[in-house]
Amino acid sequence: MSLLKRLFGSNFEPKTINVPGIGTMSNDKHGQWHGVMRISFLDKELDLTINTEEVSDVELELINRIEENFEKIHQQLKQDLFEDIEDFPDGTTMEQVFESLSFDFIHIRNPTERKWGLSATSEFDDNHIFDILFTDLELETFLMDG
Repeated sequence: MSLLKRLFGSNFEPKTINVPGIGTMSNDKHGQWHGVMRISFLDKELDLTINTEEVSDVELELINRIEENFEKIHQQLKQDLFEDIEDFPDGTTMEQVFESLSFDFIHIRNPTERKWGLSATSEFDDNHIFDILFTDLELETFLMDG
């Protein structure tokens, strides 16, 4: 038996389910479900990943809460996300960086603790992905990957 089969098992059977309000989601052998989530405020679909064995009302309630409150979340981010960072030497302001963010991905990290993340990219910084972390609707911090 190969190392990969011993680590991940050979009995994994992927599933595809229809989730009310979201649509089709598929799982992977790492215990995550993948689909897309429509954010009305952005008029955009974002990739969605949920860390859970089965999608339940806990995850759906958090997803609905995020979607319903996204305009408030966006305003909070606009005010707080880059408040302690100085403008770029070329004159690019943090307001310009924020306005350039393209939100692409929502990751429900721990549904029972209401922990989730929002990933974004910016035309002003093509080497990084901004990972913005929340508990419920409150901003925790952000990381730059890349």
